[in-house]
Parts: sequence; C-alpha cells; structure tokens
Amino acid sequence: MADSGKESMLPFSEQNVDGKVTILFIHGAFSDGAEWDLVTPHLREYHLLLPDLPGHGKAYDNRSFTKQCAAKLLVDLITRKAHDGKAHIIGLSLGAYVAVELASHYPEVVDSMFVSGVKGMPQQLNNSIAPYAFYLEQRFESTLPPSLIRWLMDGTDIRYSDSSRSSVRLCREVSGMNSSGNTNGQWPSR
Repeated sequence: MADSGKESMLPFSEQNVDGKVTILFIHGAFSDGAEWDLVTPHLREYHLLLPDLPGHGKAYDNRSFTKQCAAKLLVDLITRKAHDGKAHIIGLSLGAYVAVELASHYPEVVDSMFVSGVKGMPQQLNNSIAPYAFYLEQRFESTLPPSLIRWLMDGTDIRYSDSSRSSVRLCREVSGMNSSGNTNGQWPSR
C-alpha cells in the first residue's frame, strides 16, 4: 500500500514505479483495486495506480460513494503520483462511469481512456428496490462455494471480493449514481 498520509487521499497500490507511462485502473462496484490482479503482471513496463473507490475496499469506511467525489479524489491521486501528472485511464463497469466523469471534468489529467460496461440502468431497476436487489445478490453470491462458481464459470480464475463489507447504504449510493447526472446513456458534452 502506498502513502495515504492525507485524509482525502484514496487508498491505492502502486506498481512498477519506474515505468515511464502511468495507467490508472478503476475497478467495478463492490470490488477494489485488487480486481486487476490478473492483468497487472502483464504490464510491467508501465507505472500502475490501483485505487480503491470511496466506499470500497480499504476506502470502505472512508466516505460515501458518488462518481463526482471519486473523480475528484482520482484527480488528486493522478496529480500527486502519476508521471507528468497525467495517466491513461481504464475503467470497468462502475469504474467506467467514474472514468467518464473524470475525463469530462478534468481532461488535463487524462492521456487517454478505455472503458467497458457503461450502460444506463434499465428503468425498471432504477427505483427504490434496486439497492436491495444489489445487496441480496452480493449476499447470495457469498453463500456459494468458490468451487461451484468456478465450475459454473467454466474454470475461470476469478477473485472474490469481500461481500461481507457490502451494505445497503453502498448499494443505494451505487444504484443512485444513475439517477443523477448522465442518466440518458449519452456521453458528457465536454
């Protein structure tokens, strides 16, 4: 774990500090920076930053999740730790929404961006029941033996996040993300 001296700094890990180009990886919902553990060994020539988003991983107790707050905290991380104060951004699912927020409001710290999993939540899920459905899904998944999940996923080597840290509060914040800001599936105007 790298320095987390300032309270506003997100917990993060840093790899290959001597790499000339920085890549910032933004994980999905209910996960953490370690979600990228199967990817990072293949990128030894790059400087890698792997933060935990607010409300996730080591930042679980840190603060509430909003994509706006997450983007501001990532700007701080990039300006402090990325080479030349800029990074290539990779975001997955929830991390993709945060990456779009980051690039649209703070383009000066973004070299390029690759996102996957950006899609508006179906309208029927975007209601008061969604957080509870997310919470139950997290809890149900944690009751299944890893061997069964691995078998169902045809032997895929997956990392399991600690769903015991999932809360209805975090599920509300994540599902509520679509009800503010960019709700119609369109890219930001900037």
